Order: sequence, then structure tokens, then C-alpha cells
Amino acid sequence: MMIRATKHSMDFVNTGKKENFDHFRISCGKAVELFLDYIWNKQTIHKFGIFDPQNNHWCCPSMLSTVGINIPEHIQHLSARALKCCMTQALAMIRSTTAKYYKRQIVVKKKQKLQNKKIRYIQSFIDKRKPTKPKVNINKFKIELNSICCKFTEETNTSFDGYITLSGIGKIYGKIYIPIKYTDRSNYWKSKGKIMNSFLCGPKNIEIRWEIEVAENMSVEVVGADGGQNTCLTLSDGLTTQKCIHGHDLKSINKKMSRCKDGSKGSQRKRDHQINYINWTIKNLDLGKYKEIRLESNKHIKRGKKTSKSLRKWSWSKIHKAVILNCEEKDVLVFLQNSPYKSQRCYGCGYTHKLNRKGIEFRCRHCGFICDADMNSALNNSLDLAFVIRSFMALGLNRTGFVWDQLGMFGFDGEEFTVPLGKNVDLIQNISYQ
Repeated sequence: MMIRATKHSMDFVNTGKKENFDHFRISCGKAVELFLDYIWNKQTIHKFGIFDPQNNHWCCPSMLSTVGINIPEHIQHLSARALKCCMTQALAMIRSTTAKYYKRQIVVKKKQKLQNKKIRYIQSFIDKRKPTKPKVNINKFKIELNSICCKFTEETNTSFDGYITLSGIGKIYGKIYIPIKYTDRSNYWKSKGKIMNSFLCGPKNIEIRWEIEVAENMSVEVVGADGGQNTCLTLSDGLTTQKCIHGHDLKSINKKMSRCKDGSKGSQRKRDHQINYINWTIKNLDLGKYKEIRLESNKHIKRGKKTSKSLRKWSWSKIHKAVILNCEEKDVLVFLQNSPYKSQRCYGCGYTHKLNRKGIEFRCRHCGFICDADMNSALNNSLDLAFVIRSFMALGLNRTGFVWDQLGMFGFDGEEFTVPLGKNVDLIQNISYQ
């Protein structure tokens, strides 16, 4: 089961209904802002815990009644149903802000007896990054409505494909009908699933959610993958993304983006071109024949490094998102794994050295294995190699070379690799590579 969303324009709504809807949306935005202040500044005790930001308690409730809350006059015309939707949205905004911090708190609480360096680091890390109260931009606010306030009705006798009816939102509004026309994408999701009774209504469009049934994937093939600038995605079985019919690939699009001024209309067009190309080229890959794709995690790969203008426009997150969405539709598991030294390791013999890779070519300094750099990295991602800890990376042994396989990291002459961990010294391996 998965959920997808499609956007539909509100240009077909007549002027009077549009003014009514905008007034209702802005009033809901003010109500959400009121509830955010109310929840954030008040201690809330519920069956799962306590939410009290002032005393560092971050267990946010999933439901909260609006009874007893002082509603100002300028939003008193909203019905109880509309206020309930606003309260639900306010709680969801707070949970999205505090969820990660709350999980980190649980980790520290469970291991507070272990006074080790990692726990102290996590504690100091979360103390410096406490959540802040979410803000509401009234003019751009999108109200989320569920089945108690609105419903979708399909039509076959008109030029529209259906209507979203907003009812029970306040006496001054009555019923508001919003005509909907399907797009190519919404017609595609309609053939796969059904509409959910939840809509996100903004100033210019409405988002419709679709509930899609996913067939079980019976494949058993596991493949490694590597994302790059020359090819969006390279798989270990030789499958790669291709150029479009106009001869563009990701590298040429990134170069065009680098020549545009940031924030200009041309920059926005090139960014849209980049997203469309990534989605199109990954969608054309037959990913449904795999059971699991092992993808390297390139998060923060460019942090603190000097890169060219073209490489700065390369976006790993867009490639990752496109792969995740396509694999979710086909019930394919995507496994993100750490990628230190994967691009420097020889798939043929396991020798790892910083100078093995130069640009798009990989040439092993030990066995002479030659391969495309992205393909070599994808092949390494398909293997179950030994985990590389951070303290081992700090030694910089990839400058002198070592052998890395499923059992661990080895030297050629039986030399011992030692890793300093505070006052202790842990022995990683003392076995010579055979």
C-alpha cells in the first residue's frame, strides 16, 4: 500500500466561490496559528506521555479537543468541524518538528547509565538543536481537510471529472463546490487505485491523495547501484540511465544550470529540466525485476569541499527520491549503505587506494583491473563488505593502500591496523591478506 498525490488547478472556480474559499482558508490559517500557540505554551498530559516544551518534554499527542479553548471573534464563524481539522493539522505540524528530537531523547534515556563518549555527544548535540514552534504563512497557507468537511463526487455528464464539496465549515460559507479536471498523472493513479478522503487546499491548487495497492514482488535478485554526474544511476548488472532524445544527460544539464544566475527564470527552467530528466530516465529503467537495490548514501557528499560550478548543481537527493518512488511502486526494497572507500576499492582484488580512481575511469594500482568508475562502485555496493568505523577512516590508510573484503581490512605483510579510541587501542586485524 502506498499513497501518491496530484495537484489540480483552481482556475475553474467562479469568482464568488473563490472569494468565499480564500476567506475560509485564511480563517483556518489563523485558527491553526492560535492552536499552535495554545499547544506550545501549555503543558499537555496524555496517555502516552507529556508535551511541555518549557520543561523539555516533547511527546506530542495525536488528538486534542478544542472544547475549552478561547476562540477569538474573528474566527468564531468557523464550525466545530473546521476547527477540529485545524487542531489536527496543528498537532501534525508540531509532531513533524519534534519527532526526531523526541526519538533522540529516548535513545539517551535508555542508555543514560552508559557514560560513554557517543551518548555524551548525542546529548550535547540535541541540547543545541531543540525544536522551535512552527510558523504559519497566512497568504500561502494550505488547509488540510478530511471527510468531516469535504467529499469528492465524480461526474460524467459535465466537462469536469468531479467536484469537491466543502460543507459544514461555517454558516456564512454554506456549501462551496470546487470543480476538478483530471490530469494525465491523476488518470494514471485512478487506474491503479482510489481517491482518499483527505485534501490539501491551497490558494492556487488542491492536492488529491490516491491510495494505491502494490503487487508483491516475487523476485530474488539483489543489485548494487551508484549515482553519479555522468549517468544518473548505474547498476551492477550493467543497466545504466541513458541520454534523452535531444542528446542531454545529467552532466550537460548541470553545465547549463551553472551558467544561469541563481534565482532567475532561466535557472528555474533548468532546474525543472533537471528534475524532469532524472524522473524520466530512472522511470525508464526496469527496476521491477529486482528484489533489493543497494544504493550508496551520498548525504552531505559535497559538504566542506571545493567543487566546480557544474558539480555544485548536481543533486544526489533528487536521484535518491526518484529511485525511492519508483521502487515503492514495484515493491522493491532500497537499502542505503555507507559508502566510504567504495569508489576507491577494486572489485577484482579488493585493493583500496585513493589513486585507484581518476575521474570516470577506475584503474587498480595492484592488479590492473580497469572499469568505469560508477560501475566499479555499483559492483562494490552489491557486496556484503565489512563495516568501516569512523575511527578507522581517521587513520587515512587509503593513502597507503589496504585490502578490504567481507572479513575485514588487511595489510599485505601482516601489519597490524590499530585504531585509537580515546585512551584505549583496539586491534582491528593482524592477519595478512592471502
